[in-house]
Amino acid sequence: MGLHDHCCVPNCNSRRDDGMMRAFHGFPEKGENVKRKKEWLIATKRDEGPHFRVTKETVVCSEHFLDSDYSGAIPPRTAEERAAADGRRHTCRLKEGVTPHYSDAEKEKLLKTRPSPRVRSAVPPPKKKPKPVSPEQAEIDRLRAALQQKITEVEGLQKRCGSLEAEVKQLRGNAFSYASLRAQSGAGGQGKQTSLFEFYTGMSAAEFDALYQFLDVSEENIISPLQAPDPSARARGGGRPSSLSLQDQLVLVLMRLRLGLLERDLAHRFDISESTVSRTFCKWINYVYLVLGALPIWPSWERVAATMPQAFKETYPSTYIIIDATEIQVEIPASLSSQSQNYSDYKSHTTHKAVVTVVWWRSVAF
Repeated sequence: MGLHDHCCVPNCNSRRDDGMMRAFHGFPEKGENVKRKKEWLIATKRDEGPHFRVTKETVVCSEHFLDSDYSGAIPPRTAEERAAADGRRHTCRLKEGVTPHYSDAEKEKLLKTRPSPRVRSAVPPPKKKPKPVSPEQAEIDRLRAALQQKITEVEGLQKRCGSLEAEVKQLRGNAFSYASLRAQSGAGGQGKQTSLFEFYTGMSAAEFDALYQFLDVSEENIISPLQAPDPSARARGGGRPSSLSLQDQLVLVLMRLRLGLLERDLAHRFDISESTVSRTFCKWINYVYLVLGALPIWPSWERVAATMPQAFKETYPSTYIIIDATEIQVEIPASLSSQSQNYSDYKSHTTHKAVVTVVWWRSVAF
């Protein structure tokens, strides 16, 4: 092994016998290309002088060349590549005109170990003393920072509100309503889902529309008809409008009457509070009582006489309606007071009593 069987680049410790299987390349000879030799000296940061001379044994290792600098085989660089080579060295030839390279780590190490004289002799600039800040300016800076923080918080809250409004809109679109039930009933209230409207309200969509038109309801006369019979007084007593339309409110009332749903269930279905369900149900029951209670339930005598069977005309000509009382047997209550009130001597058991009146054309009047 020669005297210079190691890389001549400063801070490079590569040697031929270190087992890393690196390739070593000699400098271009003077007669071959003087210009290329100078380029190599510049690239390796070396100068010829009393302590360094370029000879045939002066070499540069393959760590300072790229893979693209080789025209044939490339020296192994990783442990896997060295294991695959199995100790066999290949002839690695450089392309014409290539020069060595310094890696970024070598450049940083070289700059740290040997800074230039200009850098070593430079005097650090004097530290500037911060200018004194007046209390007024300090307070302004503090307020400006607090304002900026509040603006950031407001922007975040605005985005949050926007997302919540979109979520509420989507949930309300999925809630129960007259429009959603009517849409599921098909065109003209006929279709596969017509029974769904009847299941919740007890009537078809056409019958519901007829009832709603007959009630002739409005925001003024639905507020509190019992406490404020005067329309002007009702108008003055109005508060915040309901989030439900009048048709949705009637659907809610019919669902509670038909299915016996609890207020909490209806509040969840219609996306309102339980108190709103209670107020809506009470005011609608009062209003419907006033409107439907004015309807005559007893037939006129002329119609009774016209529809009376001949047997009754001959035997009971003055009969107006037929009254019948019935009893339904129930479980014996635990309370002695309820037992005495519900006990029937006729049935010898506790029963519930009911009175039914029927007119001639098979219609229950009461």
